[in-house]
Amino acid sequence: MDFSPDRPAFFVNPDYRPMTGAAKPVIDPATLETVGAIAAATDGEIDAVLTVAARAQAAWKNLDAKSRARHLHAIANAIEAADFTRCAELMVREMGKPYPEAIGEIANCAPIFRYYAEMARDDAGKIAGTTQAGSFQYARYEPYGTS
Repeated sequence: MDFSPDRPAFFVNPDYRPMTGAAKPVIDPATLETVGAIAAATDGEIDAVLTVAARAQAAWKNLDAKSRARHLHAIANAIEAADFTRCAELMVREMGKPYPEAIGEIANCAPIFRYYAEMARDDAGKIAGTTQAGSFQYARYEPYGTS
């Protein structure tokens, strides 16, 4: 199933599942037009997501740093190869964000994945450089969770 703003769904690897909670409209702040719907997750839907995330975390934790880095680079490659048009249009309609800013925000995702891919390769646990002034980042030996 492809993502559709008219059919609320949530992603549970490997597919989208329809949400069964009460739907609420998503309003374009620039035009006040209804552009889609969201739904509150039910307890069962939350449990399903948490179960799959816990399984994924266990598998991710067992991967070596180079394998993790390969996965993160693959995500960056997919982002760079993707057509940003549909996602940018959704961002514009959902948030009222200017289109060029939406495209730029999406394009900035790939470098972030590449940065953390290289951090995953650094097994020294040293303090690493930062991507934003005033922030502090460091590497840990154990992954914290999945997203």
